[in-house]
Amino acid sequence: MLKVGLENIGEGACRWPLGDPTSEDFVYCGVQTAKGRSYCAGHCRMAYKPPNSRVWDGQRYVAIESMAAA
Repeated sequence: MLKVGLENIGEGACRWPLGDPTSEDFVYCGVQTAKGRSYCAGHCRMAYKPPNSRVWDGQRYVAIESMAAA
């Protein structure tokens, strides 16, 4: 992470926020973004997770993986 402030962030820089936005120390990641995204590859993996496959077990929705373990 480069840790750049809003006034220094470039067009192709990761806009993943770091810290408390009300603090003077608040910055953005600043690393080169993944193609067509607002975040770098590392932060894309955190931001764009596919939804888990879930099924209704009669009481609640549960992940299919947890049902396979039962």
